[in-house]
Amino acid sequence: MNGSRHITLLLYEYIAGTLPPDQREEVRRHLETCTACLTAHQELQETVQHLRADDDPASALPAAFWQELLNDVSAQLPVRRRRRGAFAWVEEWWTFISIPRHQWVVGMSATAVLVALLVGSWIIFRSAPAPEQVAATVAPPAREVSTPIVNARIRQYLRKSKALLVEVNNMPLQEGVPVDLSIERQASRTLLHEARSLKGLPLDGRSAALISDLEKIQIALANSREQEETHGIRLIRGGIQEENLLFKIRIAETVFERIEDESQSPER
Repeated sequence: MNGSRHITLLLYEYIAGTLPPDQREEVRRHLETCTACLTAHQELQETVQHLRADDDPASALPAAFWQELLNDVSAQLPVRRRRRGAFAWVEEWWTFISIPRHQWVVGMSATAVLVALLVGSWIIFRSAPAPEQVAATVAPPAREVSTPIVNARIRQYLRKSKALLVEVNNMPLQEGVPVDLSIERQASRTLLHEARSLKGLPLDGRSAALISDLEKIQIALANSREQEETHGIRLIRGGIQEENLLFKIRIAETVFERIEDESQSPER
């Protein structure tokens, strides 16, 4: 039964002559022994021949019918407006202002625009602050300069923070298996204490911003569970990558190294 069903599915391609040689031979041999498939083959062949013998119904329609259909379709299509060039706009504008009554309208409009510009400029000039006021407003406040001792503390804090972030990023994760974060939680709490202590010291703007960004990750680690799920670890990693913290730490370390080199170099 399964063999007959397989042959039945191949009959149309067999009649059309599109089967590979091995399948065509298989169908031919089956038809010699199976009466049901042979009957199905004959019926399908008659149907295919009948369809091929029928004329195309569209060919029986007169040419006038197709022309009328084309006209109807063309009438319903939206009309695309042609884009006019710049020369056409200039020509129309020149024609418009060449009429005497239009010249009066254009002249009055230009005068009104000129008066509005003059009044607006005068108002802006009157309301503009004095140069010394602008300088006092725009000039940024003097930046606090960190001392060498503060810089050394910041560098040590960044070195420990980087080691913690690298450790979290390199943790092997396995779905369904919690990760032990007891050491990382304790390290984060120590770094949080150091970060709050550093914020009370004179810091440059870049270091203050970096410490604030690191605090967010350290808070997340300090508040995590000792046996944290992989989903929680991925969230923390996402925060590290989103803030680009490892790259920022490396830039800050490079700046501090340059400051140290300049302070140790002899004056010329």
